[in-house]
Amino acid sequence: ARLDGRSPPPFAELQLDERVVAMIKQQEGLNRTALLLPSGVWTIGYGHAGPDVSAGMTIDDAAADRLLRSDLSFFEKIIKSMVTAPMNRGEYSAIVDLAYNVGTAAFRRSAVLSALNDGDRERAISGSAGARLHARTACGRQQKASAHPEQGHLPRWPRRCR
Repeated sequence: ARLDGRSPPPFAELQLDERVVAMIKQQEGLNRTALLLPSGVWTIGYGHAGPDVSAGMTIDDAAADRLLRSDLSFFEKIIKSMVTAPMNRGEYSAIVDLAYNVGTAAFRRSAVLSALNDGDRERAISGSAGARLHARTACGRQQKASAHPEQGHLPRWPRRCR
């Protein structure tokens, strides 16, 4: 770590803050049964999506936690490969959360990544806020559009609506 508390790449010593994991769990919500997103993607647990998720699939809390941690580990590797600027643990955790929220492709194209790698933390922060707002707004729209009146409620879609 440098004097300013930031670690240079490749960030071997940086680890995701458990408070961020808890926040993701709370914001995503736990779905023990697979849900079909309006985009046609199946999701389960705390927002896990992939070819291993299908209609009728169910999991327990421990499996949901394992899937989340596996997904976050994937995104940690992505961040470590894309970010070239020094980061502290808080910045690293926030960036991993953002990448998990918006997905790999969107993060790769993001103004947040560009600004961070350019050393412009102010622009990166404002970009992060914009990306989060956009993601939440998009998910909110999908939730409202996909109400199940016969069940009398809206499904709890993950923040990361694809």
